[in-house]
Amino acid sequence: MTDRYARVSATTTHDTLAIPLSLSELEQYLARAADLLRGSIDQADFKAYIFPLMFFKRISDVYTEEYERALAESGDDHEYASFAENHRFGIPSGCLWEDLRARTENVGQALVTAFRAIEKANPDVLYGIFGSAAWTNKDKLPDAKLRDLIEHFSSRTLSNAVVPPDVFGQAYEYLIKRFADQSNKKAGEYYTPRLVQHMIKSAAPGTDERRGRLPGVGRHRSPASPEGCRRRGVQQGPLPTRKAR
Repeated sequence: MTDRYARVSATTTHDTLAIPLSLSELEQYLARAADLLRGSIDQADFKAYIFPLMFFKRISDVYTEEYERALAESGDDHEYASFAENHRFGIPSGCLWEDLRARTENVGQALVTAFRAIEKANPDVLYGIFGSAAWTNKDKLPDAKLRDLIEHFSSRTLSNAVVPPDVFGQAYEYLIKRFADQSNKKAGEYYTPRLVQHMIKSAAPGTDERRGRLPGVGRHRSPASPEGCRRRGVQQGPLPTRKAR
């Protein structure tokens, strides 16, 4: 088993034991993550850091959930579980959440590298999703602070089984309102980009698009390719409200 397979497998065990989160529990979990930034980042900029970590954790946990499902279908065939057809988004080698969690130095740069690699692997649905926050500014975000944030997010799983897409979307809107209140703005001034709307709904299970049938996602690289990318499709269904209320 390769290191990548081993890292995904280690995470799937946690997913199997994960307990579903209520909306209230998810909101508290996300609020505590934002609180970790106090004293380091201006409150008006919290969203530029919390949302990318929230999306990264979600994408990675859903990938792991799909990997676990494919393992069960194939009798623990790890190569099969890595096939692009089993996943909605591509996660290049070294860019899973657990890969970043293992970093102890230059964590900000590692996050930026992972973000850009994931966006590049999924240009139709994720390009620009992680923004351009100053993750490498160690004066504001030293490695210890980023490790604390990553460990906090690691305390819960954000897979479909634990956080259904509608709950994830509601929690996203909760954060929009929270950040608006803290920066003395109206929640209505924060719009949900269509890119984010797609990302929030992309993890919904049971869609035909799961195995890469969306435009621009029809060609897949094999797991053995240098890029190691997996692509996922996006559910074509109702999108969350465009504006927080």
